[in-house]
Amino acid sequence: MPKSHDRIIALLLLVLSLLGLLQTKNFPERVGYFPAAVLAVLLVLSVLLFFGTLRKDENKQAQTNQVITTKAMFTFAVSVLCVLLINVVGLYIASGLLIAVLAWYFRGIQPKSVLLAIIVFNLFTYLLFSVQLQVPIPAGILFRR
Repeated sequence: MPKSHDRIIALLLLVLSLLGLLQTKNFPERVGYFPAAVLAVLLVLSVLLFFGTLRKDENKQAQTNQVITTKAMFTFAVSVLCVLLINVVGLYIASGLLIAVLAWYFRGIQPKSVLLAIIVFNLFTYLLFSVQLQVPIPAGILFRR
């Protein structure tokens, strides 16, 4: 993949992480720690990616990078779609769809394993956020009471 694509992706991630960090300033004090930490890591990795493109040799891994970039872009697009679907169908269904679509796209993962991953992830999310932390999980428009 050309250096310009990497730079564009790095700048996009840099802007998104900065916007996210600005949004976390509006969160209550303790609630914003984890999102701010994740966004700070994304910010650092974006800067590293940007500066890494300045000295990268294009000839070494052009074909491999194209495959990786295609998979990364698909994963990003499906993740964005999942985030948009959370308000419609709820977190549990949206995350299950995300896991199922990504497993289908990357192939080689048996349906039983995908179903188990969906169940374990949703159970973990429910137990951690709903039961332990008592944070309301988005139910979506379809399942609101």
